[in-house]
Amino acid sequence: MGTPVDEKVGSLTVEVSDVSGAKVVEADVPSDFSVAEMIKSMVGELELPVNDDAGNPVAYRAHLESQGRQLLPSERCGDILQREKQDKITLEPDNVDAG
Repeated sequence: MGTPVDEKVGSLTVEVSDVSGAKVVEADVPSDFSVAEMIKSMVGELELPVNDDAGNPVAYRAHLESQGRQLLPSERCGDILQREKQDKITLEPDNVDAG
């Protein structure tokens, strides 16, 4: 018959913040989401801008505190996020122009 859907998919609770730390949400992320899908969902949750001042789309990247690294968009949340304790993720704009 196969594995029930809730055992295959499940969700993980994460704390997600913007790069300033001013906006923070706790969210459940489906374990089968890619990092790209999680970012898209969290941009809406945090009410982050989707366009810059010139009207160009803003791309975001995710930094995982527990591993001290940037996550790849293709990685699966269930493969990288911890189930035992809540991971902290920071979203930062990918297209930041340095002064």
